[in-house]
Amino acid sequence: MFWKGGLQIYTTLNLDWQKSAEEIMEKYLSKYDEENKKNFSETEASSSTLQGAFIVLENRTGAIKVMIGGRDYKKSQFNRATQAKRQAGSTFKPFVWMTALMNGYTPATMVYDNPMAFYFDSRDWRLFEDATDQYLISKAIEPFAGNPDFKIWVPNNFDGKFLGAITLRKALEKSRNLASIYLVNKLGPTMVAEKAYTAGIKSK
Repeated sequence: MFWKGGLQIYTTLNLDWQKSAEEIMEKYLSKYDEENKKNFSETEASSSTLQGAFIVLENRTGAIKVMIGGRDYKKSQFNRATQAKRQAGSTFKPFVWMTALMNGYTPATMVYDNPMAFYFDSRDWRLFEDATDQYLISKAIEPFAGNPDFKIWVPNNFDGKFLGAITLRKALEKSRNLASIYLVNKLGPTMVAEKAYTAGIKSK
């Protein structure tokens, strides 16, 4: 029935885009493989072949235009685009901004991309309120160094730099981690999680 019954299968995939995406991904992963061979033995390099995933969505409709789950389906049937469980990373930031905009913030609202540190008090993560620069953070956490029961989190930006006071728009444009954490701390993690859940995020 499936092959000879006259069924027609419709897909949103754009085969030209799909082919181009596969070629681009393979080009850069192969380049990485070559670099990898220089740093590892032949056995190590062959066992650490980098994999990848690629997905393109049409924002207006949600249609999937491109989906790549791995480099070679014959070697691995695991679909990294749909089956891999990874931290959301910066893709979660729009939900933080959405929550802010729904609670009185505007694109021109000033937020802070500054150093900060948190500690876990056995129930929740708390901000070191007075640790507002890297020196004060180091002094704040110094008494707890080496204590396995005291958990400390010192987040950072990808580039290791801080932009200070910036607009909400600029913080999202530059994907600033510390500004995002500042917002979550101000809004409350529960509120952000609830908005994400309302938007369709069901994972925890």
